[in-house]
Parts: sequence; C-alpha cells; structure tokens
Amino acid sequence: MTLLLLRYGWRGAFWATSLAGLAMAAIWWFDYRDPPAPAGQEGPGGVGRPTPWRILLRQPTLWAMALGNFGSGYLTWFYAAWLPSYLEGGRHLTVLQTGWTAGVPYLFGAVGSLGGGWACDALQRRGLAPLASRKAPLVAGLAGGAAFTGLAVLAPSAPLAVAAIAAALLCANVATASIWALAVVAAPPRAVGSVGAIQNLGGFVGGAVAPIATGMLVQATGGYTAPLVLAAVAGAAGALVYLVGVRRPIAGAAP
Repeated sequence: MTLLLLRYGWRGAFWATSLAGLAMAAIWWFDYRDPPAPAGQEGPGGVGRPTPWRILLRQPTLWAMALGNFGSGYLTWFYAAWLPSYLEGGRHLTVLQTGWTAGVPYLFGAVGSLGGGWACDALQRRGLAPLASRKAPLVAGLAGGAAFTGLAVLAPSAPLAVAAIAAALLCANVATASIWALAVVAAPPRAVGSVGAIQNLGGFVGGAVAPIATGMLVQATGGYTAPLVLAAVAGAAGALVYLVGVRRPIAGAAP
C-alpha cells in the first residue's frame, strides 16, 4: 500500500484494497463448502434448544468475556489505527520506511494467530478442560502483549521498539485466536453465535475507544508514551478480567 500510495496516491491504494477484497470474496463464494457435521448433529440446527438472550445476559461469565475482550480490542486496534503514525511521529521514520517496518509486527501477529489455535488444541490434548485450555493461552497472550507494549515505551531506538511491538502483536494474536476458541466451548451448543457476538461487541467497543483516546492523548501530551502505557494497561486489565471472571462455562454449555 505504501508503494501504491507513493506512486499513485491515495486513490490507487484504495482501489487496490477494494479489488483485493472482491477477489477474496469470490474465492470464498466459489471454494468454501460446509464441513461435515459431527455425529449426532446432522441437519439444520444441530442439537438442543436455543438459549434465550434473557438467560445469556444473566451469566457473569458472558459479561466477563465481553469486558475482557474490551482490553484485547483496545490493544489490537491501538496498533491497527496508530502504528504508522507512531513510527513516523514517535520514531521519526519516513513514509517509505514506515510502510516496510509496519508490516513486520503483523507477520509476527500472523504467527501468533496460528500459535494461539495450536496452543488451545495442544493443552486440551494434554488433559486440560476445554475452558481452561482456551483460557490459559488467552490470559498469557494478553499479559504478554501488555508487557511488550510497555517495553516499547522504554526502547531506546526504533529497531528495538519495533521488536517489542512485534512481540506484543504476536502475544496479542495468541489471545485473539484463543478468544474465538473460548466462545465455542463456553457457550451452549445453540448459542455459540450469540455468545461470540456479545463477546465481540466488547472487543469492538474497545477498538472504537482506542483511536479516540490515543488521539486525545497524543494531542494533549505531544508524544506517544501515555498512549502506549494506556494500551498496555488495557491489555493487562483484559487478562485480569478473563483470569478472574471466566471460571466456568455458561449455563447449558458442555462441562
């Protein structure tokens, strides 16, 4: 996108993004097929009766999942919205340098996403309960993301700051993968979509707050120290909420 921006301007970058999205939509439309249903769940609707929202919304576990995901969403979208500006304004990189450098942490984030899913399955194979096997990498990932974000504040050079941010995004995406896996095992069979949506609501509220709070802090302080610290606090708070608040599946879920 940076190369397109420098060569063709913003219009070219937007057209490229649009065409890439349409191409991916076509691939999914023509290639994806429903996987075979597990034994005993053939046919539409699976097994069991739907869990009404009035029951779901009375579950403390669900509220802890949504609130914890606020911290995850804040940390993730802080970097999504402000990483290029931080590299340019806080670390004094050029636009072209920022384009290449900003991609590095997200390569580590991709590894973290795969690693989070692998960790959940590996822990369950080792005998952990389904909920615990998701919760452990989730809490560790958010805590690690917060810690490395804090280290980025202390980094004396741009390369060290980028290394800390790469580690932060790796850890944060371990948590993100585990968050979605958690919704599957924490929810009753016919409420996985609803539980995932409510949990994701918390994440996107955090994602909406992060750019606004960061912009206000950058304008008020003239730097990125306070925004980085706040993002680290949000991630750590999310880890704490998941650790303390998610102790048992939602009523009606598998034990």
